[in-house]
Amino acid sequence: MKKDFILTFLAQLIILFSGLAVFKLAIVAFGEAGFSEFSLMKRNSTYLYAFVILGLSVAIPKFIAMERGAKSGDENSAFLASLIVMLCSLMVTGLLLGLFEEQISYLLFGDRSFVRLLYPLFVSVIGLSLGTMVYAYYRGKMLFNYSNLVQILNLGVIPLVVFLFSENIEQLYLYMGLLMSLLSLILLTQIFLSQKFELQRVKDFIPKVFIYGLQRLPADFGIASLIALPAIFAAHSEGFVTAGYVAFSVSLLSLSGQVVAPIGLVMLPKISHLLGEKNFTMIRHYVKKLLLISLFVALFGTVIYQLFAKEILSLYLGSAITPELVDISKNILWGALFYPLYVTLRSVVDGYYDRAYNTISIFAALILFVVLFFAGTKVHFALNAALALLALMTLYFIKPLLMRVKS
Repeated sequence: MKKDFILTFLAQLIILFSGLAVFKLAIVAFGEAGFSEFSLMKRNSTYLYAFVILGLSVAIPKFIAMERGAKSGDENSAFLASLIVMLCSLMVTGLLLGLFEEQISYLLFGDRSFVRLLYPLFVSVIGLSLGTMVYAYYRGKMLFNYSNLVQILNLGVIPLVVFLFSENIEQLYLYMGLLMSLLSLILLTQIFLSQKFELQRVKDFIPKVFIYGLQRLPADFGIASLIALPAIFAAHSEGFVTAGYVAFSVSLLSLSGQVVAPIGLVMLPKISHLLGEKNFTMIRHYVKKLLLISLFVALFGTVIYQLFAKEILSLYLGSAITPELVDISKNILWGALFYPLYVTLRSVVDGYYDRAYNTISIFAALILFVVLFFAGTKVHFALNAALALLALMTLYFIKPLLMRVKS
């Protein structure tokens, strides 16, 4: 298991540096306006992706790992059922974008004239969704070499490569989505040719994975909203450039979660597998370790950024940084005290409980964010208060694991 953590951590580290590099490339290639446009596209793709994926990024590894632990032989049928559900969701999302393009453009970008960005945005979401299917399949099988390679190619390599032949943001996201889709379709073909699926069991699993994933959709939607809404609200209240700075800063906050993400990525299938074996003692042992690691990372990362934010941004973006960007990023990155804690432990909650307790936590945090913002507080204060509540509620839901063994 230690090898799985190390390999997953290295993969996420590559993706982390790639995520930082694309912002540098965006400001060099497309200027300040293009940088803001790129930042908003990145945030909005996350938002739209949550609608398409329907919580299946959690459902697939959980069901596959549990079926493997129980030795039922139904893990492949569960995967095909999940893929069918995702494709139906993808078609519905595309139809809604086509019917309400001006309204959705105004909602996401604060301007109806940005309709031109919706098509490449949707193509990129197709690529992300298909990639997630492949990635989640390998995670459920606990083939972390394959799952990590898929993530590195989709989220680490392709986003960098497309800058070589993209002249604007539309082309960038269009090519990114097409390359991700091509890679995923090749791997899906290989999976289907190498595995057997029982049609009746696929039919049985469709409502199961749909209901389980649907319970997680509000959580995916909620966390995507919590990440996307600060920039969207800023676009409406403070202008496009400031919104881009907010979007960039929230992206840095998201990257703080990526630092600890390998832990949760390994633990969801691991805990689900242990549940299949009914080994609750080991589950509690792992949770205690996860808690200590996530607390250390959150505190250390926040202190370092608050002390050296200007130097870090200067090294990263060069002379393109402004005092406003430094101030906004420092204010928002206080959330790194809380967000990594949630990212580490959410897989424990999802793996341990069938009920969607993460959904409850996220919507409580989202409601707090919206209420505080419309009450007149600054975006960063509302966001950080919401993330603090999210972390506290996540800790509350894992408390039974620390205090007693589930019977």
